[in-house]
Amino acid sequence: MYYNMFSRDRMPIHHKINPSDRKRIVRTSSRHSTAKARVSVSKDLEDSFYITNSVVPPGSEGYYDVTLESPFGSDSEKEDKPEDGKRSECERVYLAACKQCRVAPGKGVLQGLGSQRLSVKGLQLTSREIEPITYALTRNHHVTTLDVSSNDIGKDGLNNILRMLDENMSLTSLNISHNNVGSAGARLLSELIANSKLLKTISASGNKFADEDASCIAESLKVSRVLQTLNLSHNNFHERGGETLAEGIEENTSLTDLDLSWNHLRLGGAIAIAEALKENKMLENLNIAWNGFSNAGCKVISASLEVNTKLHTLNLSNNRIGYEGARSLARALMTNQNLTHLQLNLNSLSTLGAFELLVAIRDNPGSAIEKLELEEVPVLASAQAIEQEIKSVRPSFILIHDVVVLSDDHLALASVVNKRKVVKS
Repeated sequence: MYYNMFSRDRMPIHHKINPSDRKRIVRTSSRHSTAKARVSVSKDLEDSFYITNSVVPPGSEGYYDVTLESPFGSDSEKEDKPEDGKRSECERVYLAACKQCRVAPGKGVLQGLGSQRLSVKGLQLTSREIEPITYALTRNHHVTTLDVSSNDIGKDGLNNILRMLDENMSLTSLNISHNNVGSAGARLLSELIANSKLLKTISASGNKFADEDASCIAESLKVSRVLQTLNLSHNNFHERGGETLAEGIEENTSLTDLDLSWNHLRLGGAIAIAEALKENKMLENLNIAWNGFSNAGCKVISASLEVNTKLHTLNLSNNRIGYEGARSLARALMTNQNLTHLQLNLNSLSTLGAFELLVAIRDNPGSAIEKLELEEVPVLASAQAIEQEIKSVRPSFILIHDVVVLSDDHLALASVVNKRKVVKS
């Protein structure tokens, strides 16, 4: 089955630290081989570390100062630095692993290991520099959110995170966005989606995933039973990738939030996603903005809204949607009773398109729309009157729009009129 397809033999990371009070972690040579308390960082690591009560003079061989300048923050740790024996187990694992990997430890990481959220966002960390953090998290029960976005961990760093997750029992949210993991990383991400028993949120935006990577991700979505939120925005999925991902969306039974914005899904992707929405019974929030759907793509998405009974939030901003697309959405809103938030910002809907959307919301007694976003879309004064009618029944209704104009946007509608004349002839 699918789990076997993604399974692979991985040596779990095990860390055992003597819990007795100690004062300093030092690097030792063979003459210290009789020391009693040994820290085993990883089977793959070569050097050995020992915890000792002996005092090691600064500057001498084996002296380890945790106040080294760190890429995680420039604040000095000389003040209020706890004795090593007073640190938690995961903190001591982190410090030992930093020494082993020849990476300067960070005060921010040490503090984060004791909180619910650990973030090293945007610090340009490599796979080697992320490794000590993954070691520490195998012995951590506090951190529920790990943010390693905007670094350069690559596939090796992501692999270290997966190995850590084999043992970690607290992480529920992971952000690996903008890490240049590429196709190899997409395969690792797929394994993570398919096999994780705890992660509910994964953000993998901006990792250069392409159409050929969509297949393994889609397969993992078909078997996922835990993941609830997935962000795949700012990647390189085109029509073929969108069609493949839609297959996974259609069969998925756990996702409630999905972000596919800022890709290149176009009409083919829109058609596939629309078909998936007719079958999916779980998805509540969908962001497919900035994908170039055009009026044709908007029409098929609109048709799915007449069938789908679960979606609450839909973002179709900047999708080259004009008046015809707005009309198709208006027809859907005449019957849809579950959508609460519709975003159509930065589209050329025309004043008439905006007017028809508001009329549809007003005339549907079962409409659940609480917020309609039309940023940079001009509206007529008559549309504002419709807005007030809606608010008289639903005071919480919010309309966001651009300027109010005095007459219809005839220039925007001219192309529509011309198309209709051509069809009739």
